[in-house]
Amino acid sequence: MSLPAIRAAGFTSRRRLLWWLALAAVHGSMTAAESPPPPPRTPPSPPPVVPGDYSQTKPWVNALGMKFVPVPGTSVLFSIWETRVRDFRSFVDATGYDATGKMYSIGPDGWKLRGKTWRQPGFVQSVEHPVCGVSFNDATRFCEWLTTRERTAGTIGPQNRFRLPTDAEWSAAVGDSLYPWGKEWPPPHRAGNYGDSESDLNPKIQGYRDGYSRTSPVGMFTPNRLGLYDLGGNVWEWCDTYYRKDMNSVRAREQFPGFDEDGGGNKYRVLRGGSWDRVTPLFLESGCRNNDVPEGRGDFLGFRCVLESAPPAGSSK
Repeated sequence: MSLPAIRAAGFTSRRRLLWWLALAAVHGSMTAAESPPPPPRTPPSPPPVVPGDYSQTKPWVNALGMKFVPVPGTSVLFSIWETRVRDFRSFVDATGYDATGKMYSIGPDGWKLRGKTWRQPGFVQSVEHPVCGVSFNDATRFCEWLTTRERTAGTIGPQNRFRLPTDAEWSAAVGDSLYPWGKEWPPPHRAGNYGDSESDLNPKIQGYRDGYSRTSPVGMFTPNRLGLYDLGGNVWEWCDTYYRKDMNSVRAREQFPGFDEDGGGNKYRVLRGGSWDRVTPLFLESGCRNNDVPEGRGDFLGFRCVLESAPPAGSSK
């Protein structure tokens, strides 16, 4: 082969090699572009909040400053306070939820629809007072919002959720004494916020003074043995249990016929604890169950939350 032919063959080989290298590079880049990116790494779920890790002296505290302590015999942490105006306002401000309308409030002629709301129930409330004038449905929506908020913030695990206590859990929290404070009548000093002798309402508990004619700020009275405040008085507390008339004794139902109506056991929700207007010993008893429809709103109705770490055994909603 002549020298020009050899040179031409070498040039052709080099050109062909470069062409193949360029083609391989293009193919590699196309393959990389067509390949899906690796899936993003899912951050590990936060560990669940477990009641056994906390105590009266070491409460669990959420982002709103609500404090929770364990209650023996349950799988939940109880809020030591009734849900405050500041807590409920955070929920409404964040969601635009409308918790107004058809609220009963007190006046000289009793409880009537007067256009009042939880924001202005007809008496002065600070942000530290218990929110009142809210229904069972309102309270449930608050708990759902709080669960989402805390899970998103990573402060609770996917097994945890906020909800209302069941009737059985509330009973475990209040204990088995005749009244939340014990057995004596009238209530001892600082027992709770009830219809005391200074109230402008009638009748009154003669010989008892609590210093408040309506609601009081949370945590102002003596806590119970578990460190829970206002399990007696201030506002009735919604429970996540349907009311049945056999929850109250025959004596209680004879004394207050309204307790004998339960709508078949799936109409009314249980209310526990009494409120700022209650004066009758029956209504102040630890075991007394009041009731109302889930949409009912009144200036004597509020709630407290529990933090669940496992579904309640045998719960009946």
